Amino acid sequence: TGNETSEVWSVSTGEGGTFACETLPAGAVSVQATLAPYETVTLPLVMLPSPQPVSITLQRMAAVTGLLLGPDKKPLASASIRLAGSGIWPARATLSDARGAFEFSTIPAGVYEVSAARGELVSAPFEGVSVEPGEEVKIELSLGPGRVLKGGVREAASGRALAGAQIRVAEDALTPTAQETQSGLDGSFELRGLRWIEQRVHVELAGYVAIETMWGPADPPLQI
Repeated sequence: TGNETSEVWSVSTGEGGTFACETLPAGAVSVQATLAPYETVTLPLVMLPSPQPVSITLQRMAAVTGLLLGPDKKPLASASIRLAGSGIWPARATLSDARGAFEFSTIPAGVYEVSAARGELVSAPFEGVSVEPGEEVKIELSLGPGRVLKGGVREAASGRALAGAQIRVAEDALTPTAQETQSGLDGSFELRGLRWIEQRVHVELAGYVAIETMWGPADPPLQI
């Protein structure tokens, strides 16, 4: 690609991985090589004419595969599996199949975190999943009952219950997930299926100052 224009030239490699593009003007260009199942490589600045042939090395993509088990230790289908980490953004998601199997293919080498959820069932995050180029790493996840957050929202001055407050709960983790609900007529609220890690709770209601607090695994019900 020309760095000063939007013009693009394409060519395919031949035997031995060699390529040649003989119609390029002199000056600076960027060169990108793409081939499945390898990582795309971009050389952002190549000066033409080049005194030496351009050399590009491609690394084979990696994969994370696994098995998801339910509370009864049997394979569980149709659960949401999320993968996040240093090699991808945003996080990727897939579903476990009828055998409880799941797969994230064609991911760059890196360090990842994998988690799963289905309804009120959640898994602990499987952290530190390190994959090298071309490597397939297999893991196993287990689902169990999620955590329940109960609480109430009241006006600071009068102590009266506040209905209709928006409560948003999100994780401080590589795989950020969020749940939302509203306080009822008595100011109470409840969220189920939360993972057993620290959660960031954000509460807001028109006419009031928004509040954000952390809620840890050992903390009691929230009164806001």
